[in-house]
Amino acid sequence: MATMCFERAGDPYKEKWAKAAGLRAAANQMGGSNSELARILLTEAAEIFETTGKFEIAAKCFIQLKKFQRAGTLYLKNCAESRLEDAADCFSLAGCWSIAAEVYDRANCLLKCLAVCTKGNLSEAGLQFLEKWKADGIFDAYAAENQGLNDLRQEFLEKCAFHYHQVKDTNNMMKFVRAFNSLNLMWNFLVTHSYVDELVDLEVESGNSMEAANSAKLRGDLLLGAEILEKGGHYEEASKIILLYVLVNSLWITGSKGWPLKKFSNKEELLTKSKLIAKTRNDHFYELICVVASSSSEKDSCLAEMGDCLATSQRLGHLGAEILYLRKILDFHLKVRLDTYEQDEMVVLDCEKHATLMISRNRVSTQTFNLFLEYMEGEDSKHTDVPWFCWNNK
Repeated sequence: MATMCFERAGDPYKEKWAKAAGLRAAANQMGGSNSELARILLTEAAEIFETTGKFEIAAKCFIQLKKFQRAGTLYLKNCAESRLEDAADCFSLAGCWSIAAEVYDRANCLLKCLAVCTKGNLSEAGLQFLEKWKADGIFDAYAAENQGLNDLRQEFLEKCAFHYHQVKDTNNMMKFVRAFNSLNLMWNFLVTHSYVDELVDLEVESGNSMEAANSAKLRGDLLLGAEILEKGGHYEEASKIILLYVLVNSLWITGSKGWPLKKFSNKEELLTKSKLIAKTRNDHFYELICVVASSSSEKDSCLAEMGDCLATSQRLGHLGAEILYLRKILDFHLKVRLDTYEQDEMVVLDCEKHATLMISRNRVSTQTFNLFLEYMEGEDSKHTDVPWFCWNNK
């Protein structure tokens, strides 16, 4: 009736409007009884609405027809800024992820924008959005009111990082890892996927060398901890940890009873590295590291050299090195045939002085053996808190 009235009144604009409304109403009334005819009527109605400038109603018709991209285009090109979110929703339903993300960004719909970037694998675009929001101060304000935004942000970043991990693109992977919500999350991701070098660089950049090294030690990776400390400029701690690693692997390996020290593949290289690191510090520390490193080394040393190192470890006050040298000197005595022991032909008044002289000449006797054995037992009894390897198997 309205269409007929506007036609007789000579108002073609309202005539088309009424006709389109009638077609839409007829299509809606049909429901599922004749879906194909309803679709035809609704399509005609939508096109008439569009030609008459009724863009919002036309868009709703196209949404009913599941022509989401066309509906989104109508909202975007012909409606005010207030309908940007509706336009983006339509593009998202159409699977047009890139344009949907851009329009959500324009509408300040951060949560939906990030969700679309995640669904559409828009790695670079999503990261650019995050950086822009952070720079503009939008993200923090929005996140304070929307608790799920930070979680979605982390989910997106982890998904992108994992994708680049799978394709072995470490450089792009690290761009996303560096944007994670916390250093702990970065650490977990890199450790889980065995990115040791990247983890070290990240920790050093963050200025958390000591904390990172402690975490590495707790995970049982002493060498990683030492590397982190070295790159962070903590040379003394790095050198000590390498020596600790060598000692642990020289004593507590499968089948070992704690003595004698065992060999392993890169032992001497690690000892050399420890000394090179220590050389960057003062002479006193370098001397200490050298004597401790020598105590764990497998290189052959003559009795005189061991005696000198024992004296140095005593002077520097390093109990561990002192005990190791005592054990080595006693082992040397036990390996020498008894008939080669020198006989003491005179009464020794100063046993320590006599032993020092004998050792310096690479000579042994029952006197020197007894002295070092007594000295070893004395050290054991004085230091009950020393680890078992220092006093077991006397």
